[in-house]
Amino acid sequence: MHPQRTLLLAVTGMSPAVITETLYGIDRKGEEWPKEIQVITTSVGKDKIYKGLITDNHLANLCNELKKPLISFTEAHILVVPDAEGDAVEDARSLEDHEALANFIMTTVRDATADESTRIHASIAGGRKTMTFYLGYAMSLFGRHFDKLSHVLVTDGYEQCSDFYYPTRDSLMLQTYNKKELDAKDAEVTLADIPFIRQRSLIPDLIKQVEKKFNFRSLVDLINLGEQPEAIALHVYPKQQQIIIKDRYTKEALASVTIKNILHWALYLLILEDTLKAPDERDEYKAPPVKERDDIFGLTLLLKLNNLIDTPAEGDNFDEMINSVVNHFELSSSVTAGVRRAANSLAETGFTRSSFNTYLNTIKKDIAAELSSNLAGYLFPQQISQALADEELLALKEESKSTKLQGENTSRQKTASGKKGGQYYIVDLPKPHKQIFIHTEAS
Repeated sequence: MHPQRTLLLAVTGMSPAVITETLYGIDRKGEEWPKEIQVITTSVGKDKIYKGLITDNHLANLCNELKKPLISFTEAHILVVPDAEGDAVEDARSLEDHEALANFIMTTVRDATADESTRIHASIAGGRKTMTFYLGYAMSLFGRHFDKLSHVLVTDGYEQCSDFYYPTRDSLMLQTYNKKELDAKDAEVTLADIPFIRQRSLIPDLIKQVEKKFNFRSLVDLINLGEQPEAIALHVYPKQQQIIIKDRYTKEALASVTIKNILHWALYLLILEDTLKAPDERDEYKAPPVKERDDIFGLTLLLKLNNLIDTPAEGDNFDEMINSVVNHFELSSSVTAGVRRAANSLAETGFTRSSFNTYLNTIKKDIAAELSSNLAGYLFPQQISQALADEELLALKEESKSTKLQGENTSRQKTASGKKGGQYYIVDLPKPHKQIFIHTEAS
């Protein structure tokens, strides 16, 4: 969708003139004139902005002088950042206050960019350094290809004139703080575009949703962990259908993901367990052939399901077992409609390539909803070739030699000959046996 309107979003402290200066620069560059302004500030800054732009009419005067439409701007458009207690902040002083400030600015930008019909022109010309940094970084995280980031430059000396708001058409004499006289007509305003890297694709899907509470520090931790795959620790809780992602070095839990459909969870659990086996001992789970059902794979999936549900599947073959599961699910009030549909589909067609791909895509969707994309990619089931498995086996041999851990790794030192070959799926972390931990109920 092509944006239909522009929102000027700015951080401002005690200098409301940066708003009118930015608008003047926008007009001079022939850029899209904003239809709305939102200003992020402190409680003290709010009073200055309201007086300068609304009470003293400097915003309306600018629009009239430039012959531009009046811009929607009321007290409601002045957004005061909260402190750690949620009260309007006069000056962020504590670490908690700064985190609240960061979350507020990030949330404001996140919500503004959720509207595809609105282009964001973000100005970092005013406000405290932390506020301008957070606005710039928020635009980097959430900005779209058509959004802009700018700063405004004014002729030296005019920033010391409390009454200067923009270069006027007619002569207007002003006085600086040290009593020097300057003419507003002679001022020059330059709008400087600031290029920024757009990282919106990194943001977890759920965090992009307006109603989702935003925590800046948590998001940064997730993105940073995604840049250090060797630091990922994946703790798996089979009965809870949950994985908890920790930093291996700090031991801090950073996020949790629930795979909602128990049949999809059973497949993910099979792949995780297979990942932890020696490369020459894996079951090598892969998509069934086109237009064929794979009852062996289907039975394996149902046997794993038996470990997860209270009433096990019964029968001597796949069809009998899946029908037993369908009957159990139909009688259970805790089973969702999606799980029932998945079980009925298995009963009708068996476990097919379509089943496998549907399960895989839903697993990825559940993971991507909670994690940054760079981190989620390491937890997605990935195809691995036999050649890569052989390399992994060689690496395990070398590790065994260097650490002299003979007992545990003896079985891993078999050759990879005789395996089925081709491509199959694992969770491809750098050292899975040191990064994936599957917890039993007792652990």
